[in-house]
Amino acid sequence: MAARDTGVKIAKGVLYVLLQIGVAVLIVLLIFLAYYTAENTMNVNMMVEDAFAYRAQAILRPAEDASAEMETLRKLFTNTALARDEVLHSTAYDDFTIVSYYEQADIEFHIVWPWDTRTKVTVTETVRDIMGDPIPEEGEELPEDKSLWPQPEEWENGVYEVSLVKDKDAEIWKISGFEFKEAVDVSEMVPEPIVAEESLAAESESPEPEGEGQ
Repeated sequence: MAARDTGVKIAKGVLYVLLQIGVAVLIVLLIFLAYYTAENTMNVNMMVEDAFAYRAQAILRPAEDASAEMETLRKLFTNTALARDEVLHSTAYDDFTIVSYYEQADIEFHIVWPWDTRTKVTVTETVRDIMGDPIPEEGEELPEDKSLWPQPEEWENGVYEVSLVKDKDAEIWKISGFEFKEAVDVSEMVPEPIVAEESLAAESESPEPEGEGQ
């Protein structure tokens, strides 16, 4: 009888230890899951913000070295996304030297799990306070009164559904497409023009946008 009680106590002790080890392992796994999920989500958010900032700059203030600029965009967008981007290939601002503008991309809350290879996010992009000087044609003279000069057209601000895919080889996220959902009225926003600097693509090999104001 005593031997049986001893055996039961040993079994309960072993079971208790195994249970504690299981709980500890589960806690560690949850910590790792939370960490890598937060890291993955943050990486996607930063990449999307950079992508929209570089895209706006490429449209408003294209770099002299077009091939280097396109190479930078390819680090953020797939070739398909770039080919289908009508605004990127438009000539709406070709007749102006853009001197300043304000760009911002706000991303709605979302979660990107560590095992995700595709995801979608909702982005509200606003590009406003676009200021630029018209480029006169050969032989054309601009009025002395600058208030009579033509101004760049307004940006089509709006909400986008952005699709992303993870490059398995490079282990980086890229925008594979984006769809315009609805327009955003920025008429009541407080102007915060930020003077545009030189092309970002020439500053570094890796994407590193000038910040919220570009």
